[in-house]
Amino acid sequence: MFIPNKKDLPVLIHGKEGHGASLFSVKLVAGFIKKGNPFIFWSAYPMAKQELKKELNNDVPSDTIIIEDENPIELNKVLSEIDAGQTLFVKNFEVIPSETRKKLLERRLLIIAGDLEKTLTKEEVLKFPIRIFFSPYPGIEIPVLEKYQGYMFSKNKKEQVKI
Repeated sequence: MFIPNKKDLPVLIHGKEGHGASLFSVKLVAGFIKKGNPFIFWSAYPMAKQELKKELNNDVPSDTIIIEDENPIELNKVLSEIDAGQTLFVKNFEVIPSETRKKLLERRLLIIAGDLEKTLTKEEVLKFPIRIFFSPYPGIEIPVLEKYQGYMFSKNKKEQVKI
């Protein structure tokens, strides 16, 4: 499975519900954490946090923060308290208020996941050095995918990814 390095960030993972983007994104983040990267994890729903803990065998490193508050407005507070050197994962990006999304998109150490066609323009999507699609995105051509398969675009590669 593809696991980015800090130098690869930011990463965007797009997928409509039921296509596998959620599980893939949590597994990707778990792999990133297992590589020894300090991390801050936020999701609008408890299932993702439970899945992350499961992927980490319930052994969450001390330098990994799982934000328990699922209120998207809490992310403003978190953004004001963390420094630019900390990597942040935001799942369910589509539920984040517009002002907070703008602040998040300014971060380099960022991984976002969700049904992003509801919130990002094609131009915003194309700014991400690594883009992974589990379902079609308007204006971006991807091959036909089977369920739980994604397609990754990066500077040097275009390839299928799997959970």
